Amino acid sequence: MSRSYLPHDAILTHADFAVHHAGIGSSAAAIRAGIPSIAIPFTHDQPDNARRLRRLGVASVLKPKDRVKGDPKAIFCGRFDEVLDRSAVQRAKELGQHVDREDWERNVVRAIESVA
Repeated sequence: MSRSYLPHDAILTHADFAVHHAGIGSSAAAIRAGIPSIAIPFTHDQPDNARRLRRLGVASVLKPKDRVKGDPKAIFCGRFDEVLDRSAVQRAKELGQHVDREDWERNVVRAIESVA
């Protein structure tokens, strides 16, 4: 079977962190993989998901104004330091272990909604 995409699980389990748009699928996949995120929300539910990930202690959020102002290299370097901080990495691992592998989507949504 040919695929035109790479499933999150195929790559995130090998990553130290994820950079994503904070859609619910990519947010859930990062949580399930037990890795912190740099969330770059654009529209719809993404800004809310990004804020919730930040409140869970597993993400740094790049705000819209940050995307258009400043030196991109400097902006991202600060985010890398934040998500690779020992406490963020540990919190992401704990949250990933907490997510039940058989019903992970529902459990991730519950975890995110719990910080509403």
